[in-house]
Amino acid sequence: MTDKKDSFIEFGEELDPSVDAFLSTEAERRAIQKLPPQERKKKAKEREKIRDRKAKRVTYDLPPDLCNQVAEIAKKKGIPASQLASWLITRAFEQHGGSAEELDEELVPYLESSQSPKFTWNLLRYLFKDSETE
Repeated sequence: MTDKKDSFIEFGEELDPSVDAFLSTEAERRAIQKLPPQERKKKAKEREKIRDRKAKRVTYDLPPDLCNQVAEIAKKKGIPASQLASWLITRAFEQHGGSAEELDEELVPYLESSQSPKFTWNLLRYLFKDSETE
């Protein structure tokens, strides 16, 4: 166990992740307190910007092929993949009227019963490739 000036005691072994996260946050908070007022304001604005972005984030489970296609097109066009995905989803909603009722008939062939207590149905991914031939 070593004691460093102006920091926490290092125990020399791996800490529990929650304890490690707390200590890291505390060390960061102390480092920010030592900054000049202008730098502290800048850091506060950065943290606020990150918090605001988190409210806009969502995660979807997408097939790797689809993710790769989006990433490839985005790279070719020089745009962020998230913006391209957002544009594509928006276009799909425009095409289908943007409401669940409009999609009901089109979704029926792709539905299978779900084993999850949270969901009634799952969409069959493998059917999407053959949708034009049905």
